[in-house]
Amino acid sequence: MINPRRRPTDPPLFHVPEKARFIRVGNLEDDLGRLGACEWIIECAPDRLEVKREWLRSIEPARAADAVVSTSTERLRVAEIARGRSEAFRRHWLGTHFHTPVRYVRLLELVPTPQTLPEVVDTTAAWADRLLGKEIVPSHDTPFFIAKRIACFAALRALSLAEETSLDLELLDALTGPLLGFPKGGTSGLATRLGSETLTAAAEVVAGGFFTPRALDLGRLRGRSSGPEPASLAAGRAEADLARRVRLLIDSQDAAGSFVWPFLRDLLIYSAALVPVVSARYRDVDCAARRGLGWEAGPFELWQALGIEDIAGRIQADGRALPGWVAELLRQPDGLFYVPGRGHDLVFDIEARELVPVAEEREKIRLAVLRRSGRVIRSNAEASLVDLGEAVACFEFHAQPNPFSSRVLELGARIVEWLEGNASGLVIGNQGTDFSPGANLRFVLELAEAGRWQEMDSALQAFQRMVRAFRYARQPVVGAPFGRVLAAGTEICLGCDALVAAAETAIGLVECGVGLVPAGGGTTALLRRHLEEARAARASDLFPAVNRAFETLRNAVVSRSAEEARRLRFLRGADTIEVNPDRLIFRAKQKVLALAAAGYTPPRADQPIVALGRPGRERFGDVIAHLQRKGGMTEHEALVAGRLADVLTGGECRGGELVPEQRLLDLEREAFLSLCGDARTRERMAQTLRN
Repeated sequence: MINPRRRPTDPPLFHVPEKARFIRVGNLEDDLGRLGACEWIIECAPDRLEVKREWLRSIEPARAADAVVSTSTERLRVAEIARGRSEAFRRHWLGTHFHTPVRYVRLLELVPTPQTLPEVVDTTAAWADRLLGKEIVPSHDTPFFIAKRIACFAALRALSLAEETSLDLELLDALTGPLLGFPKGGTSGLATRLGSETLTAAAEVVAGGFFTPRALDLGRLRGRSSGPEPASLAAGRAEADLARRVRLLIDSQDAAGSFVWPFLRDLLIYSAALVPVVSARYRDVDCAARRGLGWEAGPFELWQALGIEDIAGRIQADGRALPGWVAELLRQPDGLFYVPGRGHDLVFDIEARELVPVAEEREKIRLAVLRRSGRVIRSNAEASLVDLGEAVACFEFHAQPNPFSSRVLELGARIVEWLEGNASGLVIGNQGTDFSPGANLRFVLELAEAGRWQEMDSALQAFQRMVRAFRYARQPVVGAPFGRVLAAGTEICLGCDALVAAAETAIGLVECGVGLVPAGGGTTALLRRHLEEARAARASDLFPAVNRAFETLRNAVVSRSAEEARRLRFLRGADTIEVNPDRLIFRAKQKVLALAAAGYTPPRADQPIVALGRPGRERFGDVIAHLQRKGGMTEHEALVAGRLADVLTGGECRGGELVPEQRLLDLEREAFLSLCGDARTRERMAQTLRN
């Protein structure tokens, strides 16, 4: 068993440390007998052919007859590894190429051989999808498969081109990071993640004539200067839309354009050449790039966003040939990689030479497809109410990165009216990069600096009203959080009757981190949850329960998983955790229907809250003073903590007094407005925005 107290990794390997107890450590000499009870055996031996074959010789007699055995190779052919094994073994044998860190990277490339049984592929895909939350992409049995080939090519071509154009490392990384929709760190970060051994091994297989060995010497790039920053770089940073950002760069006549166009041109040509040699479908190449490499868009998605015909013309004008299937696609009436349709999307089938529909899975609801199918009940530019069927709708906010704005609040108020009709219930969710980072902090700062206090208070009241209306609606409301769920995003989840949360959910009320307190009902909601737990435990002293809420809020604690969020009381025991975020909307809809079928009744809106009152506030004052004396809290942090304690203890009242929820909501807003008036809070907000 792995010791759960061993030094933690960053990022952590487990959702909570205690999960380590489910791991049993063994070796091929003493523990082969255990394999007989395994349904899926993954071989992870070093990527050397004879070593892997030796492992398989040991595994074959120990495995159950119907057990799946897969290899994690990236450089060897999967079929070649199993040569010499029995036919029965090879029928249950395939490649499973995970990407690190395995917990966070959703891509899994499945690599069957000609002997692999179709049902083995289907079973393995189902396990990976439903139990591991992976996005499955099939790949042909070729070294480095899809995502690693693209990554290696991108790194090698960028390094080689930087050598040719005399770019320094700083400019190279700036041009090959978020500006192009790639992860932070640019080429040097990618090269570090891949490792020099992998890049060297991939040079012949992947890069062909685009690579020169000396380009791998990053030190050469660190030792030079490209001169002043190109003007197109600043223009690109100011553009939020990826396609417009990239267009600015490839059209520029400065050093950035001289690098980005040939780099992007060669990357698109290479990606297209992978089809059908490495991947049968170009949409799988796009998926591998997004899910495996963290790209904002796959190569063909970006190509289409830039204009397929225009980019193809520029490629040909440079004397480069288009792959035959791309030329054939351009001769089609639509001439697109992806044709949005009503009910489903269409893609070009390179074998049939025609557009074919993309199959939609019932449990993987795509809100964009529903919107295009006319299933929008109400909408504005930043949010929509989408019909999910069976009298259930989804309140979707879709102005990336999904902040809560006045338009979202405006639609939210109208949705409450819709809920009072014949609806079965509501799902709150979306399918962006993150559920929501909260309110627009820049807008809050602008209001504070302009002294527009009434406008700020009105916005806070509107948000509180919306959350309360969902909380006390006659029909069930279920939230579907995932990714980052911060501040107001957390508050709307706390107001839901139930949550279906993605396993990878980073949720928290972070306002104290910028010198504020949660003022959309979050402080009150978390307090209520801790008090309910204390009462259930028949605690005689409620201060420890309130203090737990205080510490979570004061330290702006954000969970690193949905399971950890349950311990922090952002999720409740009955809330559902779903490993595959593609199923969140479906599972949340099913939760709504189940609650409705069970005769859902809303909580009472007039339930008071037990306040610690002045005695509790004095105890928190002692805690804050102690932390200040120890140097664990600055004067400004003590001010914020004090205002937070004011809310949590119910303000000026007796200990044990029952206070209405609205009083605490009023105290939240008062504390928020007061802290916005402090110059130190405004400076902290500004610093957060700069970072």
